Amino acid sequence: MPVPSPPSAFDHDFSDIPDWNLLLTWVLIVQTGTLAQAARQLGISRAAVSQRLKQLETGLATELIIHGMRPAQPTMAGTELYEHAERLLRQASIMREAMRAFHAEKRRIVRFGTVESFAGTLGPCLLAGLGQSGLPEIRLSSGLTPDLERQLEKGQVDMTVTTSPAIGKGSLRKHALFSERYLLVLPRDARIDRTSTLDGLGRALPLIRYSARSVIGHDIDVYLNLLGVHIPRTSEFDTAGPILSLVSSGMGFAITTPLCLWEVRHFIPLVQIHSMSSLHSRKGQRLSPPERTFYLGYRDNEPPAIRRQAEGVIQRAAEQLMNDVIGPALAIESALLWQSHAGQARG
Repeated sequence: MPVPSPPSAFDHDFSDIPDWNLLLTWVLIVQTGTLAQAARQLGISRAAVSQRLKQLETGLATELIIHGMRPAQPTMAGTELYEHAERLLRQASIMREAMRAFHAEKRRIVRFGTVESFAGTLGPCLLAGLGQSGLPEIRLSSGLTPDLERQLEKGQVDMTVTTSPAIGKGSLRKHALFSERYLLVLPRDARIDRTSTLDGLGRALPLIRYSARSVIGHDIDVYLNLLGVHIPRTSEFDTAGPILSLVSSGMGFAITTPLCLWEVRHFIPLVQIHSMSSLHSRKGQRLSPPERTFYLGYRDNEPPAIRRQAEGVIQRAAEQLMNDVIGPALAIESALLWQSHAGQARG
């Protein structure tokens, strides 16, 4: 991977910057007062310390020590270098310890950010499955896909489960987990038959939409545009709860997904649920249901074992939930609800 150019404030080739070992040697010479003592602390010979000192003076084109004096006395340039070097080495030590602490904390805690419908349905399975595998403590949060993508880029979460295939900035990767097919949700007293079309349904009932800023709302808008179906915008919401509440009250119909339905499953007895293929196009052809795909997002430096464990847990949990629970509850064949994916890397 190409290394990004340094900021303009560091527009320098760094080739003449002294090596860390040379700076450390100089700091120890000043602190101990002799080359021999510095050599003992470094675990090298006095001759090697003398060679490092000469290399440092040559590289900086200045004398650093007043030769012939015991204990060793730095020149004015040497004193200036000592102050800079001691400060740099102290900061480097702080940096190293911070990275060690971060690495230890990262091994102990893994932060997942997931879309709301995943958190409310498969989230408990993810927590339980990874916990049983002996993996680190898992912290789960939820939000909209665009917000979660930004959090992953900024390092505010370690892994995400979202519904966008976009990679984003930085060394990010994504694996496809599974897809679920969109479903049609109608009020209990609504009627459709073999001739029903999405256009006709839109003329009879308002479409209660997901907001356009959500991925699911965007997907549905794209699907309607591809079909050439234009339904006026009325109510729109970020989550399934208000949408299903309005549909169950007879205020309109909705297009949503199995997981979104299962998240608010107390509404299921109050509505009708059909495959999108129950409707027809203007030409009389059955509609092909759109899908949304869930992706596991992570950075390149994420431990592979954690990523593989999370991927396996999610795919097994989705299979069990879709086939054994949601399918029977909706009285819809599981093949019409979802499709599993082998992990498919992106980026």
